[in-house]
Amino acid sequence: MKKIEQNIPVVRHLDDVDDLLKFGRDSELVPGQELEAGEIAGDILEEARKEGKKAIIFVCSDKKRAVQTAELVASHIKNVDEKMKLRVVKEGRLSSIDQGEIILPPDYKAGDHFEGLPLANKIFNKEVFSDEIANDLYRFGDPIKLEDGSYKYPELATYFRGYGENNKELMARIYELIIETSEKIDKLNERTKVVVITHSQLYQIFRNMRSVAQKIKNNELEFHTGELPRLCWKVYKEKSKDNQPTYKDYFIPIEDLCDPKIVELLKKELEYLTNLK
Repeated sequence: MKKIEQNIPVVRHLDDVDDLLKFGRDSELVPGQELEAGEIAGDILEEARKEGKKAIIFVCSDKKRAVQTAELVASHIKNVDEKMKLRVVKEGRLSSIDQGEIILPPDYKAGDHFEGLPLANKIFNKEVFSDEIANDLYRFGDPIKLEDGSYKYPELATYFRGYGENNKELMARIYELIIETSEKIDKLNERTKVVVITHSQLYQIFRNMRSVAQKIKNNELEFHTGELPRLCWKVYKEKSKDNQPTYKDYFIPIEDLCDPKIVELLKKELEYLTNLK
C-alpha cells in the first residue's frame, strides 16, 4: 500500500477586530465568519479521514483570534463528524513577535491607521535582515538612543513606551518548538492529525524555513550557522511578489522541518542564538 503523505496544515487565524485601544494586539474575531471556518473545517476533515486519523489536535497561538479560530473550526468539524475526537491546545511560542507597548494618539478611534507599527516593522527588517548589519538583538520599536543623546530612528521615539522582542527571542522559541515537535510527531501522528493555528508572520517563517530546508537537504545551498533568518528573508522577498496566500495554501509537509538533518541544523542555530549577546 502506498504511504499517504502526512501534512500539518498551518492556518492563519480568521479576521480580527481592528481596535488597538480596546484590545491592543490581542483582539477577538470579527463576527460572521462561519462560512470561512466551515470551508477550513471541511478541508482539514477530508485530510484527516484520508490519513486514517481518529483525532484532530489544534495547536494554536495563545492570542484570542487564534484560539477563537481553532474553536470555531473545531465546532464545524464536530457538527459533521461527532466521532472525530477534537482538542485545542494553546502554545504561546506560535504567537507573532511581541511588538512592545505602543502609544496611541489621543484622538485614536477603532480602525484608525497607526503608523507606528508598519514603521517599526520596516526598521526591524532593516536592522535584522540587512547583509551588512544582521542585528538579531534589535528590539521591535526601539529608536536606538545614541551616545550623544539623539536617536538613530527618531521617527520611532513617540510611538513606543516599551520595546518588543528581538529576533533572537522570536527565532529561538520557533526553533525550540520545531525541535520538540520532531521528537514526538511520529507517535502523535499514528492516530492524530495535527493542525497549527497561528499568524501570518509565523506562517511565512515556517514556509520560508521549509524552502531553505529543501535546498539544504538537496545540497543546493551552502549554509553557515547563524545565517538561517537571513536565508529565510531572501526566500520571503522572492515570494512576496505573489498575492497573500489563502488558508488553502497553508499545508506544510512535516518531513521537511522534522527531518533529522534539519533538526540538527536547528539545534546549532538555537545554540548560536543562545550565546548571542
